Amino acid sequence: PLTISSQYRQLLDSDDEETREYVEDKLKGALWIIHCIHQRNETLHKVTETIAEFQSEFFEEGVQALKPLVLEDVAEAVDVHESTVSRAVKDKYVQTNQGLFPLDFFFSSKLETEGDRGPVSSTAVKAKIKELVDGEDPTDPLNDRELKEQLNEQGIRIQRRTISKYRKELLIPPWKLRKRVE
Repeated sequence: PLTISSQYRQLLDSDDEETREYVEDKLKGALWIIHCIHQRNETLHKVTETIAEFQSEFFEEGVQALKPLVLEDVAEAVDVHESTVSRAVKDKYVQTNQGLFPLDFFFSSKLETEGDRGPVSSTAVKAKIKELVDGEDPTDPLNDRELKEQLNEQGIRIQRRTISKYRKELLIPPWKLRKRVE
């Protein structure tokens, strides 16, 4: 915890008015900084707690269990502006039972699903794409259309263009470059 040295507090009792005014001014500034740091820590704590509550399934099941989450959702829950949440999570990491992750990892857009599953996060869809590619036959890899069909069979409504975009973000080459000839 940040504190102010008792020596400076003693200077407030000084007979020299100029010294006392100077110390009062600096003391107010120091107290303001301590207050701001405390408030920043409280905001970060609330934001992290909200993310953990919202993404609780992730901690048990992994990346594929991530729910769609946007800054606005957390901002409403914590009662701050979206930009405050954005600044709070920027360059911050959290150690979980699933590994070390940047806090902004837990935010993702949503994709609709069929049935009563509800929306799924784009991060979870990317994990499914990676899983499908990792499990494909190397001599007959899946193209983007086939990946789309398999995801559609799992109830995830996604366009081929989106598959291509996510595949590129995951640094997965096109099927032609993944094909192995025996």
